[in-house]
Amino acid sequence: MLLSGCASHNARTSQARLPQAKASASNEAASESLSVYMQKVRHLSANARPLNKSEAAETLETRDPALAAELLLVSNQPTADGYRSLAESYRERGVLDAAHRNFNRAIALNPLDGAAYEGLARVWRDWGFPDLALGDAHRAVYYAPQLASARNTFGTVMQALGHYDEARAAYELASRLEPQAAYAVNNLCYLAFVQGRIDAAIERCRKALELDPSMPAARNNLALAFAASGRMDLARNQFVETGDRASGLYNIGIVSLAAGDDAAALNAFDEASKARPAFHLARERARQIREQMFLKGRQERLAHSKNPTERAIGASRQQAYDRDR
Repeated sequence: MLLSGCASHNARTSQARLPQAKASASNEAASESLSVYMQKVRHLSANARPLNKSEAAETLETRDPALAAELLLVSNQPTADGYRSLAESYRERGVLDAAHRNFNRAIALNPLDGAAYEGLARVWRDWGFPDLALGDAHRAVYYAPQLASARNTFGTVMQALGHYDEARAAYELASRLEPQAAYAVNNLCYLAFVQGRIDAAIERCRKALELDPSMPAARNNLALAFAASGRMDLARNQFVETGDRASGLYNIGIVSLAAGDDAAALNAFDEASKARPAFHLARERARQIREQMFLKGRQERLAHSKNPTERAIGASRQQAYDRDR
């Protein structure tokens, strides 16, 4: 999997990496997804165990003074804005259940808070349930029609559901509402890429980078578009220029692998693991390629053997290898 995707907008009204799950917007699919989610919750509850004293003392709040201060403030002065801000803080730290809880507290105090509905939509989407995010995404744009990030989030939900025309319209409106919103332009780039409109993707990604040259997602998506158009050198340059050499090299490896250049992919994965010794995924990809290259070499030796039986075995294995790639 590439270390890339839709834009990550760092502001409080941003959207996170877009889940690429495909889901139906029908009531049946929503009910089924909720059922799966509740099964997970019940399983976690059934297997819960009490914390010992050392575990209880070590919580996210005790390790994070800024979060602890924000929690104390909203406890003493509960407001919709305070709960929404606290929910965003939890979401930024990946604690989605606490984010969900506090967004709902914000809405309880202000049922017209479009930004809080947007936050709930992003939590459901990040949990992998874009169908359950749809209602909150609609409410977000209804109560905050001029909020660019709400339109953008609505677009990411529609894209995750496979409604590409609605997603593109939402991103374009977000871009008009906030002309400097590089995250919306980058999402237009990524949407064009997944639809196979490569020239449009390149144009949009370049525009996003003009607005925000430091956006790694836009640079990664531009690299993907270059790779899809066969311009591998330009793709490699963009991956490396993201500033994270190890991730850039890993992405080069994935693209090279997709292009059928196993040797270049192996070299890229090896270089990525050297750049970041703890990059276990890069090391695992290199191991897999070495294993495939070894098997392929052995199959070729069998195919060229003078023994008819060995040649037949080699040909059979080669067919299986080509089919599995």
